[in-house]
Amino acid sequence: RHVDDFSSDESETEDLKDEKTGLKKGNNNNEPVKGADPIVKTYYEGPKTCEGYDDWVEVPPRQMSKRAAMKHDRVAIKVYKKKDDTKPVVSGRVPLKPYKIEIQNPLLVVALKDIMEKEGLYLDPSDTAEFLWPFKELYFRQDEIVALHKTTKETDPLKPQLLLLTKVMNEAFGTTKSQIKTLNASGLICYDLAWVWFPKNCMI
Repeated sequence: RHVDDFSSDESETEDLKDEKTGLKKGNNNNEPVKGADPIVKTYYEGPKTCEGYDDWVEVPPRQMSKRAAMKHDRVAIKVYKKKDDTKPVVSGRVPLKPYKIEIQNPLLVVALKDIMEKEGLYLDPSDTAEFLWPFKELYFRQDEIVALHKTTKETDPLKPQLLLLTKVMNEAFGTTKSQIKTLNASGLICYDLAWVWFPKNCMI
């Protein structure tokens, strides 16, 4: 056979493809083919991830054990705190500020349901109740929650839960109320705290 005839046969073989996979037949070069392996690969958000940049890694972050998870699920209230970037770090001590309050106790969630509806927040009795900083709904209804605690019977299991929430609110709003008191005494107003002077449905 002529040399050109062999070249023609080889080119035809290279053009042949498997009907099922769509890959070329007779390819023994072990060249990687994108998407050829029937495998799912999971990537995780890495420690270097920041605003505007995602750092994906193959190793998952350290997970909480089942025992630890159950322990966390038993607490009535969870308080999450973040770094306070508005304050300086002194001697390596990072200032923190409250970020989220999560109420898990079902009795407490049910007790807050009607109170929070006055602020336009509707709670699901079968779920947890979450409040994000600056916790406006809790702030405007703090007095009502404190009053509910005082009128609740000592034998009622709701009593200690309300007391716990009262303490959490006192800690969360301590700095805010102190700032408001100072501003009122000076006849001033702060933009970041302007919402305090304008509760829901107030007349402006």
